[in-house]
Amino acid sequence: MFIRLRAKNTSTLSALTIKSGSWHKPQRCYSKIESTGLGMNVHHIVSNLEAQEAREIYFDFYVKRGEAIENRIKEVKNMCFSDRLSNYGFWANFFRLLISRLAYELFLIL
Repeated sequence: MFIRLRAKNTSTLSALTIKSGSWHKPQRCYSKIESTGLGMNVHHIVSNLEAQEAREIYFDFYVKRGEAIENRIKEVKNMCFSDRLSNYGFWANFFRLLISRLAYELFLIL
């Protein structure tokens, strides 16, 4: 029933405290649940940061982390073809990655 009645592009953020059997103390778990036209998209973040609003943790910390690091790695892989390390030898792959890195640096300068 929920799947049939859900609205397109809606999302909710929530926070709760959970304790796993292997953890020494309870941790905060922040969840973002969004309903898209194609299905559900669920993200969970476990954090030891002070208790804050779920929106602050998700957008001010988690999303900015992705923008700062992960998207730069994706740029190098996609723009400079550095994900194609298909040689068997370490030094051949190292050299190919080095050339890709230099190409990325030139791209940033220009």
